[in-house]
Amino acid sequence: LYATLGGASEPTSDAFVYGGDLEFRWHFLAFDRWSVFASAGCGIIGATAPVPTGGTEFNFTPCAGAGVTFDVWEGTRLYLSARWFHISNASTSSDNPGFNGLGLWAGLSLAL
Repeated sequence: LYATLGGASEPTSDAFVYGGDLEFRWHFLAFDRWSVFASAGCGIIGATAPVPTGGTEFNFTPCAGAGVTFDVWEGTRLYLSARWFHISNASTSSDNPGFNGLGLWAGLSLAL
């Protein structure tokens, strides 16, 4: 489970983007201090302007990718990932332009 904060630069206006995602990871190579994983998930985002242009301010965000984790402190891992992601409103509106992209993610994974 993770939070998303970012920005989108659209031809008509820029937008601040916020949301949350649920991601499932399979650590197919796991060592003491690092691992390699594949992931898939989906989430929701809100934005201060329609994203993509002509769409809506509320969208769904399925994604899939791969990455690595490294121990940085007890119970905390650095998370680096490259993934495909999609943004659209899943036809909840009559206008449903979608966006597909490749992105790089970095973050901290905390054990609860």
